[in-house]
Amino acid sequence: MRQLDTALGRSISWDYPSHRFALIGSAAGTVILAVVRLVGDRPVTIGNLLGTFGALFFAWGVARELDPDENLAASIALVLAFVALLQYGFASLWLVGGIGLGARLIVGTVGVSVRWGDAAVLSLLAGYLGYRHASWIVIAVMVLGALLAGGRRRIPAGLLVATAGVIGLAFSNEPAGFVVPDGETLVALVGAVAAIVILWNGPAPSSLTDRRQKPIERERLLMGRVAAAVAIVVISFQTGFFAALSPVASALLATAAVRVIRFVQTETR
Repeated sequence: MRQLDTALGRSISWDYPSHRFALIGSAAGTVILAVVRLVGDRPVTIGNLLGTFGALFFAWGVARELDPDENLAASIALVLAFVALLQYGFASLWLVGGIGLGARLIVGTVGVSVRWGDAAVLSLLAGYLGYRHASWIVIAVMVLGALLAGGRRRIPAGLLVATAGVIGLAFSNEPAGFVVPDGETLVALVGAVAAIVILWNGPAPSSLTDRRQKPIERERLLMGRVAAAVAIVVISFQTGFFAALSPVASALLATAAVRVIRFVQTETR
C-alpha cells in the first residue's frame, strides 16, 4: 500500500511483534482499568474507554520517537502509563498528541520534510491547544518540530504554527500561571530530570528513518528528549500535577530505564 508523503504519520503493522504488543496491551489495559472503575462505582463511558486506550498507545508511540532503537522502551512505557493512569487518572490526549507529533518532527523519525498539509494540521492543533489548554510549551515543541523538519518550508511552516498557537492563547480563558506541584508530581519531575541526565551522552541511534532510509541524527534525538522533559516540567508547574502528561513521562522514564539496563548488561559481560 502506498504511504502518504507526510512527516506526521508512521505506519502500524500487525506483522511486527512490537506493534501487536502495543495494540493488544492498550486494549487489555483499557479493559482492566474499566473493570477497576466499575468496581469503584465510577462511570465507564465510550469517551473514557477511548481516552484510556489512546493514552496507553500514545505512551508506546512517544517512546518509539524518543528511542527509535529499542522496542523494549516502548513496551515498558506502556506498562508505566497503565500504572500512572491507575494511580493518577486520565491524561490529556490533546497535550500528549501535540508533544508526540512535536517530538516526531524534532527527531525526524519519519524521514520526510513537513508538507503544507502537515503545517495546516499542526496549526489547527496549536490553535486548539492554545485556546483550550493555554499550553504554550506544547505549542513551542510543535513549532520547534516544524522548524527542524520543515526543509525548504521550515520558516513559513514554523511561523504558521506559531501564529495559530499565539492566536489560540490570545483568546483563551484558561489560566496560564504557575502553581506549586504536589509531592508526587515533584517526585515525577525529579525522575524526568534524572532521565535527561542519564540519556545526555547516549550513543547515536542506529535506526534509519521510516522513509528514505536516512540516519537519525543524535543531536535531534537529544533535542526531542529534552523537549519532552521540559514540557513535563512546565505543564506540571502550570497545572500543579503531571497526570495530563503521564504517557509522555512514562515514555521518557522508560527510555532512561532501558539505557541503564543496557549499560549494566555491557558492564557485566
